[in-house]
Amino acid sequence: MTHPMASIRTFGHLELSDSSVLQNKLLLLLCYLAIEGPQPRRHLAQLFWLGATDPANRLSVALSRLRRTHPGCVEADEHRVWTDLVTDTSSFVALLEEGKTDQAAALYGGHFLNDFQCGELQEELEEWISATRESLARRM
Repeated sequence: MTHPMASIRTFGHLELSDSSVLQNKLLLLLCYLAIEGPQPRRHLAQLFWLGATDPANRLSVALSRLRRTHPGCVEADEHRVWTDLVTDTSSFVALLEEGKTDQAAALYGGHFLNDFQCGELQEELEEWISATRESLARRM
């Protein structure tokens, strides 16, 4: 169960609302889960840690760190990982679908993950960021 006030800001920059410091890759993992929904562990391990000696272990370590530092922000079983965190992205889309364009525009504080820096990312993850950025900008 997530703290009711916890949310992820994605427009302009990436941050967890109730967190002062969180490693960028872990924050991106939470963002990806919040937007894409539950994901197979194997997919996440390959997407985020393809070059690692043991990607599955790296994912497990990341999930343990998230659970320890931000209890309730991520859930997992032996097959899947998910989060119940809300993003400004999902709120933006919901407002547009409700015809509340002024409120949606107020949420749009810059392009999706505009200034995000995380070193080397897998091409598939970079493509996801780019496609999401373009899609949201078009909707704006």
